[in-house]
Amino acid sequence: MLTLRLREKADLVCVLILCDRIADRTITGERKLLRQWCEKFLPDRIDLYDMVYEARFDRLIAQFRDQKSETVTPV
Repeated sequence: MLTLRLREKADLVCVLILCDRIADRTITGERKLLRQWCEKFLPDRIDLYDMVYEARFDRLIAQFRDQKSETVTPV
């Protein structure tokens, strides 16, 4: 049941990353809260969390958020 909850929480962070109206600092805060939740409820799986979820978040940010910064050209 906890792993399902982790997946749901991680999916929410992914949605936040994809939504361009959400500030980067909000996403950073949510990632920290999710990691803290995982440390509390699934401490034996924190390494797996880092490998799977943090890597996914980094990839999504690089793919969708960093790309938007590059497309904005100053006038």
